[in-house]
Amino acid sequence: MLTGVDYNRPVDVLGVSQQVLSETNQLLSTQELHPRQYLLLMVLRDEGTMPQQALGARVGMDRTTTMQAVQRLADAGLVAREDDPSDRRVYRLELTTRGRKKVDGLHAQIQRAEAQLLAPLSSRDQENFRAQLQAVLAAAAPPNCP
Repeated sequence: MLTGVDYNRPVDVLGVSQQVLSETNQLLSTQELHPRQYLLLMVLRDEGTMPQQALGARVGMDRTTTMQAVQRLADAGLVAREDDPSDRRVYRLELTTRGRKKVDGLHAQIQRAEAQLLAPLSSRDQENFRAQLQAVLAAAAPPNCP
């Protein structure tokens, strides 16, 4: 437990989330990426090759937005699109080596920023905080959202 902390005072969750979002957006903009594009890269890194439509559905993006974001990622050489051999109407998406390096580098930077934010907490409190935050986010997420 932290000393000098008033646990009865309301937490400015919106203020903290806006600060974190602003810092993340700033970092992504230095790499000419939109947060949605970063999300797509993260899913492809973590879950592997998948059809474009499935990727959009996985992150709750409509087909047009997914197509535009994937086009930008492909133009930047971060994602490769190939026809699905079983259905030529379907594009299968895969991270390129360049895409993997970019997403891994950004992820490491975001993790360092998170570590700085949570530095006042003990390791145990950080684990508890993450678990509680995940529970809150899961409860607040719309249906079918990752």
